Amino acid sequence: MFLVALHIFSLFLSKASACDLFLVGLNEGVGEQDACEAGVAANNNGDRLQIIEGYAIDKDILHAQIKAVLDSGRCIDSIVISGHDGSGEFYGHRGGIRANDIQEIVRREPRLAKTLTSMALWGCNSVTPEGCENYWLKKTGPNVKLALGFSGPAPLNVMPKNTELLGDFCRRRNEGVKAQNEGELCGFFQSLRNTNPYELGICAQGGVASRTYSPSVDRCLATKADLDRQCQTHLPAAIDQEITNYFAAGPGRYKNPPTNPSWQDKLHKYYGALTQWYHCRQFSNYNGGKTILSPAQVIRLTFFDTFKRNFYRNHKEKIEQYDEELRRAGLDACKLGDITAASRAEIVGQTKCAVNALQKAGRPELLDKALKMDATLRELSPNCSSQDWIMEGSDLPSHCWDH
Repeated sequence: MFLVALHIFSLFLSKASACDLFLVGLNEGVGEQDACEAGVAANNNGDRLQIIEGYAIDKDILHAQIKAVLDSGRCIDSIVISGHDGSGEFYGHRGGIRANDIQEIVRREPRLAKTLTSMALWGCNSVTPEGCENYWLKKTGPNVKLALGFSGPAPLNVMPKNTELLGDFCRRRNEGVKAQNEGELCGFFQSLRNTNPYELGICAQGGVASRTYSPSVDRCLATKADLDRQCQTHLPAAIDQEITNYFAAGPGRYKNPPTNPSWQDKLHKYYGALTQWYHCRQFSNYNGGKTILSPAQVIRLTFFDTFKRNFYRNHKEKIEQYDEELRRAGLDACKLGDITAASRAEIVGQTKCAVNALQKAGRPELLDKALKMDATLRELSPNCSSQDWIMEGSDLPSHCWDH
């Protein structure tokens, strides 16, 4: 009788201590939600699936909803983010979330930092050495042991293999977290790969498990030393001087990249290679001192016409206010005006005109605005723009102008 009571009590404790999984779906992925819910339910240990609600999802909305779960007495051990791209920033028609948004939420919520042990990054290019080191694993929280995602293109959210794999992660996430060595981690990785034809990857504390980075046929985990050795071979794929010239003040002089299919295909392939090997930029002796663009800059350059239209539509009033301040400062020649019909070279000419003039004029507040415009439109900085702006009709705010 005592043993039965003890068993029941231990079951009660295990159920009470189970933590929830929080799903952030930035597109309408009903199949993903259903699969994850079934995976969580299969655990039968008291954990629940928490789902973000609403639209125009951003850091503040995500923080508020995570806080509400924590305030209700629940804990969260895993966060799943599903959306487009994933190389440090997810986006979709429901909103956008950046890696540093998650990092900030974890810093502000010690209760979350204590229990968060895993993530699933359901987007393209989410598991790369750069992503594991600077975005989703080591800088996310002190107890995050692994992040599952893709080292290349991810499956569409309507495909059966996609939902099957996500459901498997939602059910087995703690199995991967508890892996004590490379053998156990690789066993978990291989068991997931067997059901999935895509380029699955895992960010782990010891390195990156992925076919893309695997150092040999009998090893799934590439350590930092393995990854560094691979850079000499693969870094040239992350350099394309012709594309760099379109971006910077090279022979292309800030021109819009061609929009014909062959050039768009070239840009997409370059973006993929750059994302996979961006961590290699640290080895200047391999690249001969050549400029290496960031993936965030290349994707914004690829869709620059859409990018500038969204920026203008969403911030037309602020651009007009900025132009009026330039007029009052005697800098009519530097005003932006309606940028939707302007080339990138013309736009950059205006931002540089304002920055150069205001640096000499002693107008720090207006110079700050000019620098933000330059960061948004010339540098294509992810700190001053949303990656969602590459999609037609985006209404997400600028991190520079609205925060």
